[in-house]
Amino acid sequence: MSPVPYSIYIHVPFCRQACSYCDFYFITRQELIPAYTEALIRDIRSSADTFVDGLTLQPMCSESAAEKSRNPSTQKVRERRPHPSDQQLENTPVSHTPEAQLSKPYLSSVYFGGGTPSRLPARTIERILETIHRHHGLDSVQEITMEANPDDLTSLQAVRDLKNAGVTRLSMGVQSFNPDLLQFMNRAHSARQAEQSLDFIQQADFKTYTVDLIYGNPGQTLRQLETDIKTFLSWNPPHISAYALTIEPGTRLGKALQLGRLTEPDDHEVARHMQLTVNLLADAGLHRYEVSNFALPGHEAVHNSSYWNHTSYLGIGPGAHGLQLRSTPDGRLTGALRWSNPADVRAYIQMHKEKTSTRREFTHGTETEILSPTQLAEERLLMGLRTSDGVQTGELLERYGYQLSEKQLRYLEKMRSEGYFHPLSDTKFTTREAEQRLPAAEGGPAEVEQRLGEVADNPSEVKQDPESSQLLRLTDAGLALADRLTLELLS
Repeated sequence: MSPVPYSIYIHVPFCRQACSYCDFYFITRQELIPAYTEALIRDIRSSADTFVDGLTLQPMCSESAAEKSRNPSTQKVRERRPHPSDQQLENTPVSHTPEAQLSKPYLSSVYFGGGTPSRLPARTIERILETIHRHHGLDSVQEITMEANPDDLTSLQAVRDLKNAGVTRLSMGVQSFNPDLLQFMNRAHSARQAEQSLDFIQQADFKTYTVDLIYGNPGQTLRQLETDIKTFLSWNPPHISAYALTIEPGTRLGKALQLGRLTEPDDHEVARHMQLTVNLLADAGLHRYEVSNFALPGHEAVHNSSYWNHTSYLGIGPGAHGLQLRSTPDGRLTGALRWSNPADVRAYIQMHKEKTSTRREFTHGTETEILSPTQLAEERLLMGLRTSDGVQTGELLERYGYQLSEKQLRYLEKMRSEGYFHPLSDTKFTTREAEQRLPAAEGGPAEVEQRLGEVADNPSEVKQDPESSQLLRLTDAGLALADRLTLELLS
């Protein structure tokens, strides 16, 4: 078995102010940063061994005959179902046999998310990375990403300090260069500050970085969006993450919507915004490798790709989430543990207040959930079909013990005939294909919704060869509806 990669996500909850659309956990009490940092470092020290050891398990459980014979298509996505392996997963001890040790995991990426990680001093970032290196090792790490806001990167030296601390990729929360939209989002930076920070990043010679764009804002016209995108592209960024504005309950925008002070753009308009974004970025050479992510070749995000490819990640910090995949030495998944840390920085500080290096369970004081191989296979489809690489049926079978049903294959054929899926291919993709400029689906998601559940009365028979691996891959039109299409496939 090949060595198993895993990642580390560190949640930094501090922000200068609240953005109007944000529903992530954050606080503005900057005076808590020193105590938070000490708690974070202790957490990294004490949780490292138990997390890594759990990834190198011997066979600990297998699906029952009933589980194997159950039609995967009957499993409801996001519904917690009991599984025969659940109790065994919790109680099975870690294996330290030579066979298991052959697949010793290695750290492949580190991500500082938030909140606003750039609120931390560069020296603090360096201390955190030094601790990670001592307890996990950074020798195999391909990428160390830090989210940052332009109002924190106010000098070339500040950017160079982050690079010298060990950060290799910056993720810049620009969102827009339009002053009215920045005010609507309650962003702390100005358009001028955004431009200045990008200039500093380029002068500091960061080899790769990403900038965030938000489209689909209430009242935003296509002409305004085009102007915004062209301003983004004038800086020749190697990567752009483009997201449609989502108004969540409890946020400032959510409250305005509830009170009738705000009107969301309709599905038609958001679809047009998305298509314009896709086309302009493609014209600039930024290929769409995931629903919301566009990159020049070689600048795809390593850390985020690890989520989409379904690898384990250790979540550190208040509000962080983690996933520990457990497998046999031959790579077959036997289950997984997911957890979320309490979103309370003071409770987090108190939990790690004692100065100790005692080995502890990394899920101490958190909410946990046990996942079966079938649930994991469904997650792999949900995430993998959002990418231009798609998902191999051979991987589903070999890694998860999951095989598509005849009903699912008929659904795939129906959606292929409507232009949402590429034809099933027996040729395994070893390199990413260039994105094709395919026409968008007619109408917005609401108009397409009814068609998604329709399957022809007498569809042509579709066969799945268990000896071959076929590629499931959405077209450009399908990527615009990736989540809905995948949920329909799994329903």
